[in-house]
Amino acid sequence: MGSLGEHRQSIPNAEKIDFRVKLLRALHKAWKNEETEARFLEAVNMLESDDATLFGGLVYPAFFEKLVEAYDKVQEAAGNNTFVHSFVSMAVQNEFIMGENYVDVFAHPLIIAITAYLMGGAIRIQESRGRNTDPIAINAQDNTLYVDNTPFKEEYKVLLNWQCGQVKDPSGQNFTFLPLTYKGNRDILTSNDGLPWSTERDSLSTSHKAIDKLFDFPTPPPPSHGRARVVEAVTSNSP
Repeated sequence: MGSLGEHRQSIPNAEKIDFRVKLLRALHKAWKNEETEARFLEAVNMLESDDATLFGGLVYPAFFEKLVEAYDKVQEAAGNNTFVHSFVSMAVQNEFIMGENYVDVFAHPLIIAITAYLMGGAIRIQESRGRNTDPIAINAQDNTLYVDNTPFKEEYKVLLNWQCGQVKDPSGQNFTFLPLTYKGNRDILTSNDGLPWSTERDSLSTSHKAIDKLFDFPTPPPPSHGRARVVEAVTSNSP
């Protein structure tokens, strides 16, 4: 994994600052008290320093139940049902994406605002995927560390988990990430024409040496240094 370099596209800092000021000003008009801005910036700083933020209970259970029902119908109609998982591209499922109240489950205004603030500009949803994973299959086939982000642009991901067919938090599935490695990116290769390219396949850490390389990636000590870095999140029947 290499450091961020010349190929990363990013909004100029001056434009980011201007956007953030305008965004806070617009949000402030809807906030009912002064503490809300401080809580919002606290969430921003948490995501920026810890690389991930866990949200639960952002929508009413009844709305989430509608999402589960709609999602199950899409999986039944379009899922590929392979051994590793049943995958479906939700980006082409227009009826699901433009659904009812449950849209806030994966595109909640708070998540949109935090992401836009961090990026310093308006955001675009590039891709949406759905996967049903069996614990045994996923443990045997898909437990390799790899660099998930593209080296050519800044991006954030929303990972939405629940037990299949239920409005409950997941059981038996684990998501692991290494703090601050997001400040790096996949190795960039060059084509015969001199054009840069990179794939997820080339970033799989399938050896001890490759895994050591991830742990040795040069990053500054995180602000949360000294806190536990392995966390098991448990909720009370809340996705």
